Amino acid sequence: VIAHTYGKVVVKEPGEVEVVERAKPTVPPESYRPYDPGDGLVPPMACFGEGYNVLVESLTHDERGYYAPRSDAQRKLMWRLYRKIAESAPELFDYSVAYLDGCDVALVSYGSTSLSALVAAKILRSEGYRACSIRLRTLFPIYEEGIRKLLEGVEKVFVVENNIGLYYRELRGILKSNEVVSVPIIDLDLPQPKEVVEVVKQWL
Repeated sequence: VIAHTYGKVVVKEPGEVEVVERAKPTVPPESYRPYDPGDGLVPPMACFGEGYNVLVESLTHDERGYYAPRSDAQRKLMWRLYRKIAESAPELFDYSVAYLDGCDVALVSYGSTSLSALVAAKILRSEGYRACSIRLRTLFPIYEEGIRKLLEGVEKVFVVENNIGLYYRELRGILKSNEVVSVPIIDLDLPQPKEVVEVVKQWL
């Protein structure tokens, strides 16, 4: 579905997308350390051609960007990267909803499976069920508070995914006040909405 672009792709016009500029280094080139975050978690970033020595190293490295196969360097690097992402969870949390008001049956999905879940929610609503569709665009880091608030008051949460229920396990551990049900559909094609509806009805 994704690789063959069966779905519609919308390319936004220049100016429609917010561009966030990275902080630039304030030290002279001879004092610049490309992976030194200073007082924060995100190092100032110099661009190629601006006179700074920019090292790009994917292996364990120190603040200079030099390969450093040491436990202290690994711990320092990985904890910084972890905190940078985890502490930004509220800002990174992104989703779309349909029919959320008054919903008591939520179909939570992500990726291409969300198309099937949305149609399944429409079918269920046409049959009198107060169903909604929630498409998670950010899976990790998991913003637990945001997910709980989003599903507050929903009786049953059906996690629709094209695998054996991997994200269901994550949500089951977060949503203590909701009944969480896995809807694993293993298929090479886009899951059929009617198949999702049949599984959901077994629990209603």
